[in-house]
Amino acid sequence: MPLPQKRCPFFGVVFRGKEWLEGLLKGSAEWNGLDATRKITQAVKGSSHYGQIRVVMLMGLCFAGFNVVDVAQLAENLQRPVMVFWEKAPDLGKLKRQLESLPFGEKRVSMVEKAGNPTPLKLEGGKTFWIQSFGLSVEEAGRVVKATCKPGFIPEPLRIARMVGSAFTSLKS
Repeated sequence: MPLPQKRCPFFGVVFRGKEWLEGLLKGSAEWNGLDATRKITQAVKGSSHYGQIRVVMLMGLCFAGFNVVDVAQLAENLQRPVMVFWEKAPDLGKLKRQLESLPFGEKRVSMVEKAGNPTPLKLEGGKTFWIQSFGLSVEEAGRVVKATCKPGFIPEPLRIARMVGSAFTSLKS
């Protein structure tokens, strides 16, 4: 009898700019699986807020361990631009080496490569972040980040989603 697969929750928020929280999204993906793109698509499209979403922002490329999001596929599925936000410069070479050791490693590495190289973005106050964008130019992605960031912080939608996820994890344990 096969062992049940471990599922990990993920959370998203729908924000208007950096001030107005409009809604919350929740989904789950298989630990080290290959379903993150599909599960995020289902969570976003299944939301009553789907029509008002203009850009999808992700914190990194992996959910639930090494369940890599295919950013190009996600953008196509949602018919929305997708951007990946990194607080620190990611070591994509190291990530690719880690992914190669997993089942379907080539497929995972291909998804990372399709996302492209992160571009540094310097915000007011001198803080530098890195972004990858699909369906947005670097300049447009920079404007989105600036429109959703309070000084010195990560974009509010990502900051609040992280807080919700942390609170959920604390409540479960």
